[in-house]
Amino acid sequence: MTLLAPGMLWFGLLLAPLAAVYLLKVRPVRRPTATLFLWDTLLRETSSRTLLRRLRDLLSLLMMALAMTAVVGALARPVPAARQDRRDLVLLLDVSASMSSGPGRSRLDQAKAEARRIIRALDADRRASLATVAGELRTVVSRTADHRSLLDGLDAVACSTEPLDPAALQSLARNADLRRRCRVILLTDGCFEGAGAVEGIELLRLGAGSGNIGIAAADLLPAPDGLSMEVYVQVISSHDVPRDADLLICRDSPDRVVKVVPLQVRPGANPPQIIHVEPAGPGRWLVRLDPPDALDADNTAWLVAAEPRPIAAALAAARGGFFFEQCLQAFGQQRLLALSEAPELLITSALPVDADAAGRHVIFGPTGQSPFWEDLGPAASDAPARLRVADHPAVRFCDLEAVPFVGQRRLKPPDGSVVIADSLDGVPLVYEAFVSDRRAIVVNLDPQAADLPLSVEFPILIHQMARHVTGAPEAPPAALPAGRPWRAGSSGALRIRTPSGRRIEAAPGESPRLNELGFHDVDGPRGRESVAVSLLSPVDSLPADPAVRSTAGPIRRGWSARSLLAAGALVIVAVECMLYHRRKVG
Repeated sequence: MTLLAPGMLWFGLLLAPLAAVYLLKVRPVRRPTATLFLWDTLLRETSSRTLLRRLRDLLSLLMMALAMTAVVGALARPVPAARQDRRDLVLLLDVSASMSSGPGRSRLDQAKAEARRIIRALDADRRASLATVAGELRTVVSRTADHRSLLDGLDAVACSTEPLDPAALQSLARNADLRRRCRVILLTDGCFEGAGAVEGIELLRLGAGSGNIGIAAADLLPAPDGLSMEVYVQVISSHDVPRDADLLICRDSPDRVVKVVPLQVRPGANPPQIIHVEPAGPGRWLVRLDPPDALDADNTAWLVAAEPRPIAAALAAARGGFFFEQCLQAFGQQRLLALSEAPELLITSALPVDADAAGRHVIFGPTGQSPFWEDLGPAASDAPARLRVADHPAVRFCDLEAVPFVGQRRLKPPDGSVVIADSLDGVPLVYEAFVSDRRAIVVNLDPQAADLPLSVEFPILIHQMARHVTGAPEAPPAALPAGRPWRAGSSGALRIRTPSGRRIEAAPGESPRLNELGFHDVDGPRGRESVAVSLLSPVDSLPADPAVRSTAGPIRRGWSARSLLAAGALVIVAVECMLYHRRKVG
């Protein structure tokens, strides 16, 4: 047995005056009387009960002494030697989006019920604190022995709409001082990346897996024709058998359904789909699953198609006027401007040495002399393109194998060039060249002979090349995952209005975290724009890995020795009071 407050044992000296009260006899008072025979009878009856009275007084003394000993023992705060782990508790509740999953009672409700049982069963010597974790760590109730405040704080805990960020757990695990003083117990469903053992954190897994279909990934991109939209969607399912569902593509609000796509969703991650939607244009879009299921947060993806920034371009055709007319039309469809005054970009088939156009060029069918190629030779045999740089921005979203590279010529790119695609014979077909402060994308084919303007890949190709070579910023992401910081890239202050009407003020250069699902209105130096926040978390849409098991050790529960001693003292005093009352009344 270990005493946490041994100094309180000095209160045991109070037993001496208590014993004195019972053992010291009071001298009887002498009073004169007129007759003696009445007192003789009373004295004989009293003397016959003296032994019983003495035993009764001794029992009362023992009971009061025992009660006082119990009180002194409780003040000394004894702890059994077999329970030396006296570290305080940190109850950490996972409030990520997956914890709102049903059906019936949600996983968060189950976690709160378990936390409530732990708090109510803690002894009076144990302090605890309450915290939540999703995208970040948040303290709800600081370390305290007041279990009532812990329970009140637990009632106020609500589920978040963002995934659990493992970095928040790692930061807690790296706090060696906290781990030395406290036991950290995470109450979770195990649905987060790297949900194995986290050093210093005990895992208490709750909640069973439930059937759910959700949107794991979504994106959209205006098609090169400028009249339609390509919607990218990947659906994920935790069911054991295929299920039927409808994918609804909506404009501005869930009520304005533009297209309905029937799906047969197989278990696990389904292959992504690209859905062509027309008419289309910049603005707000929604992709949602019908019917809803266990987890509502992953049934809808909010998306925003941003208005592209125009690029000023000039056309310089040495030959092939029809081809460059198609270039002009492609720019018009993409809201890119074809201008001859102060252009950002020059599109040509033969570049004069003194051509400038801000030093940015896209060259189709190289001919003549140019600083962007050397040793221009005869025509090479036609051959399909072989991609050398995967996912290069100049050819992103373009299938180069579908582009007919007819009329290609042997040439040598200047030193420092990046060959994006070549033929099987090693002839550079698409490359990026740098000469001083000038930059060009060279496409080694004859656009007239290849009928390039008739290819469906042509508008995509010229759009991507123009944006890349001019350094035009990519369109902002169609959807921002919940809890991620939004980097507006603005030097001015931002005023953000969330879907629920809450207002967020962001200082210049600040990247606010947006964790509320839906469309956010942003006012800043660039005017008003929309930001779409969606869950898009495959980990939250699926049940946790069955291999993830609880690692939490036993938690000391029940009444403490101090509480038991105090309760025993109270019972003894209550019994003595009843006996005393019986003696007086009876």
